[in-house]
Amino acid sequence: MINRTYFVSLPTTQRTIPAFVDICVHAPMGTRTLPVANPVTYGAGNVTTPPVGWTAACGDAGYYELRGRTLPFEHLFAAGAAGGFTQRLNLGFVLSVSLYGNWQLPTPTVQLSQSLLAAVGGDTGGVIPATNLADPVYGVAQPVIRVYSPTNALQGLLTVINFSIAERKDEDFSGVGGV
Repeated sequence: MINRTYFVSLPTTQRTIPAFVDICVHAPMGTRTLPVANPVTYGAGNVTTPPVGWTAACGDAGYYELRGRTLPFEHLFAAGAAGGFTQRLNLGFVLSVSLYGNWQLPTPTVQLSQSLLAAVGGDTGGVIPATNLADPVYGVAQPVIRVYSPTNALQGLLTVINFSIAERKDEDFSGVGGV
């Protein structure tokens, strides 16, 4: 399993309706001391510069991955099947979202972009319909986890996202990486 833990500061200014933060999982991730955030709001020396256009969409939000790690991708959705694209989560995943430090408010919701999850459950024919989110273009197409703030009461609060992605070595038929 590939495991990633993301810490997300929800926006305090609602740049879009509904307010959201895109975690660009393939771009520089930032760290606890240098999160991906708006350099104008936090000071250029205090952040990892976000991808082009991210600030306009996500406002004064910020995020980082616990150990500063990106997710590996062989091909993005735009490459298409002929170009070798297979959704990153084809073998399965676990995704949990928690509002940190406040149990009384509603939990933010998430949506995965097409390079992560183009079709639910790997159905190529779309038997189970999915609401697809195209990979947003921040300079280049970016696979994202989009975190939605369901209410203005969550503005500026911290959200923790735990994301585990199955790999081929996790399957019973493969001895690679097994014990």
